[in-house]
Amino acid sequence: MSLSNLREYTLSIDEFGKPKILTDNDAICIKLIEIGMLEPGTYPDHPYMGLGIRSRYRYTTDADLENLKTDYKNQVETYLPELKIADLNIYYGENDMMIHINIQIDNVVYPLILNTEKKTLSSL
Repeated sequence: MSLSNLREYTLSIDEFGKPKILTDNDAICIKLIEIGMLEPGTYPDHPYMGLGIRSRYRYTTDADLENLKTDYKNQVETYLPELKIADLNIYYGENDMMIHINIQIDNVVYPLILNTEKKTLSSL
């Protein structure tokens, strides 16, 4: 599948009352968030699908960041093979103590932030 044809259907509607469809970079960002937030075992046909970032990395220390990086990369390679990760950087923010995840795909960096206190993963 070409990344230019990538679509993600949402449960909301657009300004014309039609189902909202995300494309291109927005669709990629949503897919990266979904694979991160999805708890393993949610889909019985794919019991290992999902990083479970809220539960598994809620109390992450600096030592765990390398495991998070490896796990995230493996999840994307396995379940989103159309997305080829060129670079993946994960670090603690200096002032906010949130985990910053920067995933580079096709010369575009998708910055995600894991707020361990609120247990949310969002894009900038």
